[in-house]
Amino acid sequence: MKLLYSAEELEQYVCGSKVLDFKQLMRVSKYIQPLHPDHEFVHWFWEIVNDEFDDEQRKKLLAFTTGSARVPITGLEDIDFIIGIEGEDEDKLPIAHTCFN
Repeated sequence: MKLLYSAEELEQYVCGSKVLDFKQLMRVSKYIQPLHPDHEFVHWFWEIVNDEFDDEQRKKLLAFTTGSARVPITGLEDIDFIIGIEGEDEDKLPIAHTCFN
């Protein structure tokens, strides 16, 4: 009898992907004005997440922004990750919205 899925495929389906490729998320992220991909804050944010965070910190960021520390089976590129500043005051801290969870 041939199995439809391997054990690894079933685990990924149930638990999500183990690959925390935040560079993938960075490529598909959207920004609300005045932020944009070349904004200084955006560079700092991705530099810290991609170069300084370890996988445990990335999982915590994922859980904070999406409600789940698990990567969707289809990968981080399927998360609608939006970074912006609420209101007109550019001195406010940025916020993040997702539609994953």
